[in-house]
Amino acid sequence: MSELFGRDLRGVADSDTIFSEAVGLEVVRQDAIHRLTTDSILGDDGTGSEVIEDWGFDVRQLLGASSLNLVSYQPLLVAVLLRDPRIEIADVELEQDGDDISISVRCETAEGPFEIVSSVSELTRLGVSP
Repeated sequence: MSELFGRDLRGVADSDTIFSEAVGLEVVRQDAIHRLTTDSILGDDGTGSEVIEDWGFDVRQLLGASSLNLVSYQPLLVAVLLRDPRIEIADVELEQDGDDISISVRCETAEGPFEIVSSVSELTRLGVSP
């Protein structure tokens, strides 16, 4: 079943030092983190543009937002995650945590569930192991 989502280099902010691989569900989890830390990416979206706008949403933009404002962003972040066709169900909770934000993500895929629980400021430093 791990072949369902293929293989990729392991890395969120960058490849790890030995260029190890992420496989299966790890690939989708890693890509979900990427969607939550990146607004747009380089690529062909079929329009002739070299940039795919609105590919994701960089949650680091929310640092300093009020608790009420954070709640209003949760449905947007669910929608961002569901842009990945491998993710069938997504749930996101944001909570003020001092100067940071606690983010809890739960997703379901055909290969099983995964979670991402982190502070927003640490999100890009996460490894990909569940």
